[in-house]
Amino acid sequence: MLKIGVLIDQLSIGGVAKVAIEEVRYLKKLGYQADLLVLLRTGQKKKIKLTDNEITIKFLSDKFPAIFKKSFKFPFFSYFSSFHITSPFVIDRVIKKDDYDLIISHGTYTCLSAIRLLKKLNIPYIAYIWDPVTYIQKKVYSNTPLRILFPILKPVSYFIDNFIVKNSIAVITGSKVHYKNLKSFDEDKVFIVYPGCKNIKTYQNRREKIILSVTRWDSGKNPDFLLKIMKRVNELLKASNKVYSRYKLIIAGGWLRDYEKTKFKNRIISENLDNKVKVLGYIDKNKLEKLYSKAKVLIYPNFEAFGMTGLEAASFGCPIIFPKGSGVTDLFEHEKHGFFPEEGNIDEFVLYLSRILLDNNLALEMGKSAYDVAKNYTFYEHAKKLDEIIKKLFGKE
Repeated sequence: MLKIGVLIDQLSIGGVAKVAIEEVRYLKKLGYQADLLVLLRTGQKKKIKLTDNEITIKFLSDKFPAIFKKSFKFPFFSYFSSFHITSPFVIDRVIKKDDYDLIISHGTYTCLSAIRLLKKLNIPYIAYIWDPVTYIQKKVYSNTPLRILFPILKPVSYFIDNFIVKNSIAVITGSKVHYKNLKSFDEDKVFIVYPGCKNIKTYQNRREKIILSVTRWDSGKNPDFLLKIMKRVNELLKASNKVYSRYKLIIAGGWLRDYEKTKFKNRIISENLDNKVKVLGYIDKNKLEKLYSKAKVLIYPNFEAFGMTGLEAASFGCPIIFPKGSGVTDLFEHEKHGFFPEEGNIDEFVLYLSRILLDNNLALEMGKSAYDVAKNYTFYEHAKKLDEIIKKLFGKE
C-alpha cells in the first residue's frame, strides 16, 4: 500500500483545498494510505470545515520552530507569502523518510517544500500546477507596481517553473490552458487531470429567478463587471419583460479584503442596483449547494485556468456563462451547456444572459445537458485518473 501525502499551503476556502481534500478521501477508497498535509495553520476566520472523520489532516507548522509558524504577505504579491520560502527549511524536520512514498503537491510555491523532501529524504513528488509562476506574473501583476521589476522577475519565474517540473516525477494540470507551456519544460511528464465535483443523483428542474456568481472575491476578480452587465440587461429587458424585474443577482463567496467588499456594496447602492444585486459573502457548503440547485444560471466574469464553480454549478443542473477558453470550457460546449463569451466583452455577456433569462426552456435544456456531462467528472473519477498515473509511475500497471 503506497503512502501518499497530499500537500497544500493553507486550509482556506477555495478550489485547491477542496480538490486536495477530495483527493485524500477517494485515494483512500482506492486503497492508498493518504493524509492531507497543510504547511501553515492559519487563524483566519473562514476555513473549510470537515464534517466527517475520513480525512486525516496534519498541520505541519504545528511542529515548526516558533519563528517559522508566522507568516506575512510580501508587498504587492497576492499569493506569495513568507512561509512559502521558510517552510522548505524545516519541513524535513516534521516529515520522516518512511512517512510517505509520494507527495502530491498542489500549487507552484508549495512545490518548493516538496522539492526539499525530495532532496533531503528522497520522497518523490507529483506537481499539481494550477497556475505556473510565469502565468501568474503576467496575469496578476502586469498592472501593478511589480511590473517595473519584470526584467528581473521574468527569468526568475521561468527558473522556478522549470525547476519544479524537472525535479518532479510527473506534473498534473487541471485543463488544457497551461498544458503546452508545461510540456515545454518536459515533454513526457505532463498530464491533464480535470478537477472533480460532487455526484448529484437527481437533476433539479425547478429554477428560481436567481442569477448566481460565486468565487473568493477581490478586486482582481472583477466584480464591478457584473454590475455593468446587470445595468445593461436591466435596461434591455425590463421594458418588454415584466418577469425580469423579479430576477436578482446573488454574489456569494468570501472576500479577501473586507474593505473591498464594503466598497463594492457601496458601488451597488450608487448604481441604484441594491434591489437587483445581493452580496452574501461567505456561505457554507449546504447553502451554496441550495443556490446551485435553484439558480437559473451561473455567470462568472474572469478567465480561469479551470473554474471550479462552473463544474460545481453544472453538476446541479445549472447552465454556465464563463469566459471563452477557461479550463472548465474544455468539458462543455458553447450554446449547448452554456455560453462562453470573450472575457471583458460586455455585449456578449449581456446577450447570452438575456437569452437564458428570457427563454426558460433553453435554460432548462442547457442545465440538463450540463448535468449529464458533469456526472462524468466526479471526484471519484478524478481520483481514478490519479490512480492510473501513480500506477504507471510506480510500475504497477
